[in-house]
Amino acid sequence: MILLHLKGIEDANAAEPLIGQDITIPLAEIPALPSNHYYIHDLIGLRVESPAGQHLGTITDILTTGANDVYLIREAASGRDVMVPAVKEMVKRVDIPAGIMIIDPLPGLFDDRFEEAR
Repeated sequence: MILLHLKGIEDANAAEPLIGQDITIPLAEIPALPSNHYYIHDLIGLRVESPAGQHLGTITDILTTGANDVYLIREAASGRDVMVPAVKEMVKRVDIPAGIMIIDPLPGLFDDRFEEAR
């Protein structure tokens, strides 16, 4: 739960019109994150590659679960969606400026052609 106090909103009645509204801030005002932490908007759209440089797909969404996030990756070869847990055992490198995430997926997770190249 997040407790938020907005200037000029002093009670529940004044806050009621804001229910369901999005809260946004300019990108320039977003605080920097610690190393190896990323904002969701920075990860969506990243090209996902194997350690050998094979294009596996693109991150299209991130599912927040109780244990760890899960990356939804649109597979390059088939167009199907593949779920990859956001854990250090699978995610080897994230390069936001280059627009790339390197993952080492479990066998069989992606297209069979990936398995042959592995």
